[in-house]
Amino acid sequence: MAESLSAAVPENAQARVEILLCHENIGEALLKLGRLPEALESYRKELRLAEAMAASDPGNAENRFDLAMTYSKLGQTQAALTSQSKTPSGERIERWREARSWFQRSLDIFLDQRQRGPIRAVYAGEMEKVGKEIARCDAALSKFQPSAAIARRQ
Repeated sequence: MAESLSAAVPENAQARVEILLCHENIGEALLKLGRLPEALESYRKELRLAEAMAASDPGNAENRFDLAMTYSKLGQTQAALTSQSKTPSGERIERWREARSWFQRSLDIFLDQRQRGPIRAVYAGEMEKVGKEIARCDAALSKFQPSAAIARRQ
């Protein structure tokens, strides 16, 4: 319904928010069910909306925080994909790098918003979580460094 309303009345910002929330909720449910590729697809749909909303009103802090949270969810899903036992190590490295990239984008928005003024406690907590996720990605990637050095010597 929200997609139909948004198509019929493109200036209806609330309809876009509702669609974003639908994709977010679907992504979260799929992530909890372990259906990671489908969760990733849902979060990518959310990303398209969040980026468009942030671009249309760059001064809107809520839109920026929505975008930061979407980046974080993409990072979480990519990190979860690395834990699948059948994932080859080269693909794991790339997934960890991609996860880190999403988390870094999220952190950059949080830091930018904090420079503009105080942020709500819920977002400060999310910013802290994102920082920890970046550290987790760095730790995981560092485990691959010795094997990469050995491979280059051979």
